[in-house]
Amino acid sequence: MQPHKSLKIEQSKLYRLGRKRDLAALLNLTLAELRALTADENFKEWTKKGEKGGKDRLIEQPHPPLKIVLSKLHHILRCVETPPWLLSGKQRIKPRDNAEAHRQNGYMVTVDIAKFYQSTKREFVYLVFKKQFQQTDDVASLLADLVTYKGHIPTGTPTSQLMAFWAYRQTFERIHKLCVSKGITMTVWVDDITFSSPKPFPKNWAQDIGKIVNTVALSLKEEKTKEYLPSEYKVATGSTISPTGEIRVKNQKRKELIDLLKGRRVEALQLKPARTILGKLTSQRQNEPGFFSSVYARCKIRVQMLEKRKALKKKAQKTAKMP
Repeated sequence: MQPHKSLKIEQSKLYRLGRKRDLAALLNLTLAELRALTADENFKEWTKKGEKGGKDRLIEQPHPPLKIVLSKLHHILRCVETPPWLLSGKQRIKPRDNAEAHRQNGYMVTVDIAKFYQSTKREFVYLVFKKQFQQTDDVASLLADLVTYKGHIPTGTPTSQLMAFWAYRQTFERIHKLCVSKGITMTVWVDDITFSSPKPFPKNWAQDIGKIVNTVALSLKEEKTKEYLPSEYKVATGSTISPTGEIRVKNQKRKELIDLLKGRRVEALQLKPARTILGKLTSQRQNEPGFFSSVYARCKIRVQMLEKRKALKKKAQKTAKMP
């Protein structure tokens, strides 16, 4: 599913953009303002703690002025047509849709590219704008500086998902061409590639995919490579596919919510934990619409009530400060 205005790359506002001042105008900036935003000082780093003993994740987050500009650039990039097998970074596409694309096939293999963003160096990004968008050296270089941090694609910007795809587009297309020749379905969600087939995969399929990504200095996480048989429950981007092709909530996510609710009454929750639980329920109900229906309805009411109470309190405090 493409955005409302899906354009050929030749129709993009970025295509054959020849002057830096035109790029600045496109992003509603002066050239001086645009140059200032390319500095690494426009980012802050922080660590997101892993859940349930999972690995911590470094977040490279742009400061608000840069984030606003990158959001504008992302909107322009998102309008450019991309292959239907690329699911991430598109409007109205959710992780569940990735599982949906494979639920009719009994055999499945999933692989994960290691350190995908960190491996996507500035030079790759520069070549995207120079070769694929056919920009001048100056404009391609300025854009490459804008969307990278410390010489690579950062983990926390609006443009990162699509830029990583464009940087390795030819590699993904090479893999997809191989899939077509073997009757294999392929989808890409950021650094996760999912393959499925109605018949057994060729021998050493995952290793062959690993060899292809190795040619562009990428590698697969061996521990994340999974192979599934028709009789097994399969996992694709957070959704579980049953042997009969039904999309289900992962047992891990089900237990996580049970643990969060253990010993708690929804009606006694404070705003922050109530929002957390409601968010997790909302996410998993995309997989199973009837998941925890009663708890979801009560939690939604609780959040609405607490948010209304908070807004009224804030309004009263503001009124009390008025002369």
